[in-house]
This record gives sequence, C-alpha cells and structure tokens, in this order.
Amino acid sequence: SGNIVITDAAYTIGTATQKIIMNGPGLQTITGAGICGFNLEVNKAVDSTLVGHWKLDDATGAIGVDSSGLSNTGSLINSPTWVAGQDGGALSFNGSNQYMSIANASNLVVGGAGADFSVGYWLYLKQGFTGSWRSLMHKGDVDTDRTFAMWMHDTDNKLHYRISTTSTYNEGNDSAAAIPLNTWTHVTYVKSGGLLILYINGVWDSQIALVGTSISNTGQIR
Repeated sequence: SGNIVITDAAYTIGTATQKIIMNGPGLQTITGAGICGFNLEVNKAVDSTLVGHWKLDDATGAIGVDSSGLSNTGSLINSPTWVAGQDGGALSFNGSNQYMSIANASNLVVGGAGADFSVGYWLYLKQGFTGSWRSLMHKGDVDTDRTFAMWMHDTDNKLHYRISTTSTYNEGNDSAAAIPLNTWTHVTYVKSGGLLILYINGVWDSQIALVGTSISNTGQIR
C-alpha cells in the first residue's frame, strides 16, 4: 500500500480536476480475509493537494492515520489485522464485519455536478467468487449512494464498478478482466467527462458512457 501518484499526463481529465487515488483499505468483505488499501488525492490544474493519504504503515492501534495533514482519520471497525502490504503496511479484513470507516468531510465529497475524479487502490484477493456481492469500496451511508462504489461480482472474479448520476443511482460497468487470486492487483476507477473508465495494473480494462451527470453524496468512506 504506499503512495501511488497518477498524473494528469496519465489521465487527462481537464482543469480543476478532482482525483481520488486509493491505496489503503476500503470495506473488503471477502471471506477468508482480503487485503486492500487506499489513498485519496485532489489534483487541481496547478496546485495538487492531498485530501487523504492512508499509508497503512501504522502497524498497531485502532486508527488509520491520514498523512495528508487534513486529519481525515480512518477508524478501524471490529479489529482488522495489521499485516505487510504491497509496499509497506496494509490491513487484512475477515470478510464479514471488519472495515475502516472515514467520516465525510467537505474535501472528500467528489463527483458532484459532473466533476471528474479518480479512485485507485491495491487489492489482494484471497478467495474467488462466493455467490454474494462483496464490497471493496463504498462512499455513502446508504446503498443508493454510489459515488463511488465497487464490488466483487457474485458469479465470477470480475469487478462491478458504479456511480450515481442524475439518471439513476446505479450507473456503471463490469471489468473485462478477472482479478487473480493471491497476488497484488492495482485498480483505478476514473470518472472523466461522460465516461466511467476502469484500469487494472495501469492498463485500460473497460469503460462505459454515462447517461446522466454524476452526483455526489455526504456519506462516509468504508
């Protein structure tokens, strides 16, 4: 999990661009303990300012420290385990009731009025599909808040990535590629103009043209 920086050269999404780059834990409901992480970054045309950076190098304790300086601290729920990560530390979740929760803050609200942003994280998948939808990351307090949200598909090892828009709370797509087991995989979700795009290990995987304009929410991240 360490810091991943994706520049405008990699994803050209205009000025006043919001980027969320996740590289620490989101809610990982994978039976048998999955590991993932996230790092959030707002990247404007000239001045790039982190709004959250969870290195997950804490190694102990009940919080995930935010290194951005904005105090968007993550609270560990039901004692996930500190482990070695892809680069530095990480958290392992039990697949049922463990996660890290980050309270909403104004600088964490993304996607409103069609604003562009991106989300990236490292994932270590330890169990294949189970017949249930397994949440990897979700910003929102209710199921219909889906800016941003991603699940493991219930019938295969593909990603189900979604966003809420003025058309419906649930626009999005499924990945073309399956996520391999027992290896680190980097996933990047990009809202750019009228497209929602997915990259896996830095390579374009799939995209979908959005019908509506993206909308934000004020829920927690977990």
